[in-house]
Amino acid sequence: MEPVAFIEVLDRRGHVAQRVRIDRFPGTIGRGYRNTVVVDDGYICPEHARLSVADDGSLILEDLGSVNGMWVSARREPVIRLPIGGRIEVRLGHTLLRLIGSSHEVPPALADRTTGAGFGSRVHPVIGLALALAAAAATGLNSYLGEFDRVTLAKTVSGSLWILPVLAAWAGAWALASRVVSHRFRFFGHLAAGSLALLAGLGLSSLQGYLSFLFPGGWLDAAAGALGGMALIGILLDRHLA
Repeated sequence: MEPVAFIEVLDRRGHVAQRVRIDRFPGTIGRGYRNTVVVDDGYICPEHARLSVADDGSLILEDLGSVNGMWVSARREPVIRLPIGGRIEVRLGHTLLRLIGSSHEVPPALADRTTGAGFGSRVHPVIGLALALAAAAATGLNSYLGEFDRVTLAKTVSGSLWILPVLAAWAGAWALASRVVSHRFRFFGHLAAGSLALLAGLGLSSLQGYLSFLFPGGWLDAAAGALGGMALIGILLDRHLA
């Protein structure tokens, strides 16, 4: 049974631009359209290299008398015949190729944070609106508790409603950005993230007040505010970018 190999054509950043399975040998690499792997590189010959099976069943990559040769990173001169074992990178012309056997293991799959695994994609509109109203109510309550003069309920409610258009504008800006980048308009996910951040900020402010009361003149409240604020901003950006 003949072996199976894969040739990956890498771009300038080292990402796979093309992956070709070779299960019939010999297979050739070059710029010509008759090759098994066609590479669009003016420094590669029409038939540049050949991948074949040796008598012992191993894979051999051979240079076919090319103009610019075949190079590997560990050597300072071109190679004519190169045994392929496991995973190896070869440069032909200005193109980097990676040769891999079929037994090569790949890492586990990444969690998709944009199509159902992320926070923003799972937020129901009702939940987003409820969190925004909760943030507005918490803002009004915080303002009410901080007033020393007598205030009415109507004044407290009207004074807290301004936060809703602010949250809507914030979520709308992030939703437009996500629409441009990922073609998904996650308004309610961004609304929920902003509302939760506001609630957490109000809680952090209350915590600072208690620490300042318990430890007057100390540095504990300032340190808690600084660390909590940085953590809150980092979490908020992470949720929006998710």
